[in-house]
Amino acid sequence: LEEHCIFTLLSRPHLLGGLNQKLGDVGADGLSSEDFAQVENRAIFACCWESLSRGDGLDLEGFREELDPALQARFDLLLEGPKGIPPLDDDKAERALIEGVLRLRQRRLQRLVEELRFLQADAEEVGGATVEEYGQMVDSYRSALRNIYQALAARSFFARLKPV
Repeated sequence: LEEHCIFTLLSRPHLLGGLNQKLGDVGADGLSSEDFAQVENRAIFACCWESLSRGDGLDLEGFREELDPALQARFDLLLEGPKGIPPLDDDKAERALIEGVLRLRQRRLQRLVEELRFLQADAEEVGGATVEEYGQMVDSYRSALRNIYQALAARSFFARLKPV
């Protein structure tokens, strides 16, 4: 999923603005490197975002040369794109990208909730104020997860209404 999202952004950087706007429409923050679990993907996205923020556009060959040499092989692999997926027009690519980013966030938040639950259980054994803090963080992440579930459900519902 990460690779597909980054491939789409690298091959269609103009979709990033619309993606961030649509994420904002559902109450979510714009895409960030924190949305990616793999360190290499985070670094490549961060460099891509920096280049686009400067208004440089995204000349892929020049961008590759700016990357740390340790990331260039990963970048090349990402540019190949996912195998066996038919090419999409911009509209379908944008919809897939939005859903992909929401699912990435869903996975990240689910992992964070699980980690916090373990920390909360440990803190309860020891005692202390951190139990309440962990509980508040879990509640906050669960609220964010509910928003993602609602956004995904709404996107799925409206996608079924669109003629193919």
